[in-house]
Amino acid sequence: MPRRNGYASARNSLREAATRISSESIIDIPSVRIRDSEFNKHIPMKGIESLADSMRKEGKLLEPILVYELGDGSYELVSGHRRREAWCNILGNETIKCRVLPYPADEETRFRQHADANIETRDKDADFWLAEIQNARELIEREEKQKEKEDSDYVPLYEDEKLQKISELINPSGQASGTSKMQIRRYEGYGRLIPEMRALTRFGLSANTLYIAYSHTPKLSEEQQKQLAGEVEAYFHQDSHDGSDVAKELSRSDFQKMVRSVADGKKPAKSRQRPDYVAKLGSLEKNLIRSIRKARTDEDRQAALDEIGRLKQTLDELEAELRDGLAHS
Repeated sequence: MPRRNGYASARNSLREAATRISSESIIDIPSVRIRDSEFNKHIPMKGIESLADSMRKEGKLLEPILVYELGDGSYELVSGHRRREAWCNILGNETIKCRVLPYPADEETRFRQHADANIETRDKDADFWLAEIQNARELIEREEKQKEKEDSDYVPLYEDEKLQKISELINPSGQASGTSKMQIRRYEGYGRLIPEMRALTRFGLSANTLYIAYSHTPKLSEEQQKQLAGEVEAYFHQDSHDGSDVAKELSRSDFQKMVRSVADGKKPAKSRQRPDYVAKLGSLEKNLIRSIRKARTDEDRQAALDEIGRLKQTLDELEAELRDGLAHS
C-alpha cells in the first residue's frame, strides 16, 4: 500500500499543478529548448501525419503541451510528444504553446506523473501499454543498480515483485484492469512476437489472443510466425466461392487451432480460384465504412486512410486485369 499511496500523491500533485496553472497565461516556448522525456522513447508515435493535417486545417494548436521547467532555460516534455512533432517538425513552427510544471527531483515521481498524463491523453492500445511496461522495467533496473551500489547487502526484487511494481507504476487509478501482473506478462509476450504478428491487431485481434502464439510450447520459430501471420491475413481477405461476404472475425479458439496447425508443420490449403473482385471489393467497402464510422482518433483516421489505400490498390489491379482482357480479346 505505501507504493500506491506514493503514486496517489504524485498523481494528485500533477493534477493540482495542472489545475493551478490552467487559468494562467500559456507560454510560447522555442521547440529547441524542449527535450524529449526518457519515459517516452518506447511509446509509438502513431498518426503524426494525420494529426499535422488536422492542425493545418485548424490553423492552430488546440491543446498546449505539458512540460517541466528545468531551471536553466530548458524544458522537458511531460505530455505532448506527438503534438510537438506535428506542430514543430512537420508544420515548421519554431515555438509551441506550453503549460509549465515544476521539475520533481525524484525519478519515480516523474515517471508516475508522465504515465498519468499520457494515459489520460493517448489511445491505449497494446503497443502503448507495452511501451509503458518497458519504460517501467528500465526505471526499476536503474533503481536496483543504484541500491546495489549503496548497499552491498541489498536483495533485488523477485520477478513477481517487479511485475507488481510495474502494475502500480503504470496504473494511475490503482485498478488492475489492463495492467495486472498477468496482463503485463501477456503484453510482454506480445512484444516478443515478430512485427508481422503484432500487426495483426489491425484485424481486431487482441494482445491476449496473439499471446497464444508466443506462449505455445514449443515456441514458434520466426518462420512459423511468418507463416501464421500470412494465414491470418489470408483468412481476413479470403473470397468465398459464391461471392458472399468474407469472414470478419477470428475467434480466440480458431486462432489457437491455427497456431497448433502451424506448430505441427501443416501447410495452408491453396486457393482453388483466382480472386473474386466482386467479393473483394464488397469486403473492402464494408471495412472502409466501418473504419470511417469509428474514426474518432488520429489512429482511427489513419486506419481509415489505410483502408482507402487498399481499396485504391484493388481497383488498380481490377482495372489492369480488365484492360489486359480487352487487349487480348
